Amino acid sequence: MKHEIKFRAWLPEDKIMRKVDKIHLSGRAIETVDHHWDYMALVELMQYAGMHDKNGTDIYDGDIVRSEPTTPGDSDAMIGVVTFLEGSWIINDPRERIAEPLFNETKSMTVIGNVYENPELMEGARNE
Repeated sequence: MKHEIKFRAWLPEDKIMRKVDKIHLSGRAIETVDHHWDYMALVELMQYAGMHDKNGTDIYDGDIVRSEPTTPGDSDAMIGVVTFLEGSWIINDPRERIAEPLFNETKSMTVIGNVYENPELMEGARNE
């Protein structure tokens, strides 16, 4: 199975998210799809997790997702940040000190935002 490798970048100075077209390391710059160049030190680079949510939206590192059970008796719904930890993609809720695997056959995932554009989603989120 081939894993698709792609990235997006948060440009804090402009407060916008961009898809990344190229990464040019020798010049320490990235080129976004619209050919806008920015130095890597000025962007937050996020990797695609290789999965889509229930609506077909790509899931990236730093996305905030809602995980909901799809089978009776499964664990509760959860809101957390997608993170790569110890070789696996997880949904992490540091406030509740819980985490679960991003890939879960008995849960449905929905991207509801990301840590750069929607930090308030993690401030008040609770397990439901």
